[in-house]
Amino acid sequence: MVHWAIARFASGRTFASLILPIRLHETLNTIPDGLMLIDDQDRIVMANDAFLKSIEMRQRDVVGRTAKSLPWECSKSSSQHEMPWTHALRSQKPQGEQMMRFRTPGGNTRFFSINSSPLDTDQDGCQGAMVTLRDVTQIESRRSEVEQMMLMLRSSRDHISSRNRELQVMADEDPLTGCFNRRAFFDRLKPIWEESIQHDSSLACLMIDVDHFKQVNDMFGHQVGDEVLRTIARVLCDHFGPPAIIGRYGGEEFCVLIPQVDMQQGTTISNQVLAQVQAAQFDSQAGLSLSVSIGVSVRTKGLHQPEDLIRQADECLYLAKQNGRNCVVGRTDFLRIKEQQALLA
Repeated sequence: MVHWAIARFASGRTFASLILPIRLHETLNTIPDGLMLIDDQDRIVMANDAFLKSIEMRQRDVVGRTAKSLPWECSKSSSQHEMPWTHALRSQKPQGEQMMRFRTPGGNTRFFSINSSPLDTDQDGCQGAMVTLRDVTQIESRRSEVEQMMLMLRSSRDHISSRNRELQVMADEDPLTGCFNRRAFFDRLKPIWEESIQHDSSLACLMIDVDHFKQVNDMFGHQVGDEVLRTIARVLCDHFGPPAIIGRYGGEEFCVLIPQVDMQQGTTISNQVLAQVQAAQFDSQAGLSLSVSIGVSVRTKGLHQPEDLIRQADECLYLAKQNGRNCVVGRTDFLRIKEQQALLA
């Protein structure tokens, strides 16, 4: 009704020169949303009280000014920053729900959802536009608060996830050597074992023990002993990458599980580890030399549990210790030696 009355009143006149009747002015002021009437030159003819109150300005501050000269801050979504009422005048089509920011003289920011409709008459065509401005500052403030809260929650969640990962590492890692601790090693042993069975692929296990480790502690002290264990762990980590897993099995013993490796390959790899350990240098104790003994087993059809694989590797390690240390004994060698011992007995 208001739209029709304005258009009818403007009929046959220049919209910019229109003097609105007091009754119509009062009617426009009853509208709860902001409203501007502009002419075809973008000049403001009238702004209602709701809009003036929102922007902290008076009628005389805005009437006669171009609407675009007000301190608007266009949103990124506006087409080439064209004002919505300008678009409505140019296209002769209503424009809806354009979000824009307004900076008041007091330095406050107001958010408006703007709808613009061209005003036309039967005689003169388009004479201007009616612009409704719904103040959505509170809604935008709440939305911004929610966004900030979501950012804080995401940041907190990421921090918690990062901390949980750190705690998981701390829970899984042997603090001295950085290898998996015994519990974490066994947690990873079962899925690797099951995958080996599923694909009928080879799986090698190396049990590694530092020779005469007690003598190292007794002669040089536990600090040097700790350095020895860290050095052995570093040699193993440098030599074995994923998918192999390395665990500190206990004391001076380490266990390495290597998928896709058979007995011959496992024995060759073990001899390489032997050579690397012997070549290791110690900054804290010049002249200290190390050696390790290694037992090697591989998964066979007769083994039903992953613990059996480790048990066989441990038996081979024990035989390597008996045979003078600083050597590698594979499961094949173990069976051969045991058979010879049985014949001699």
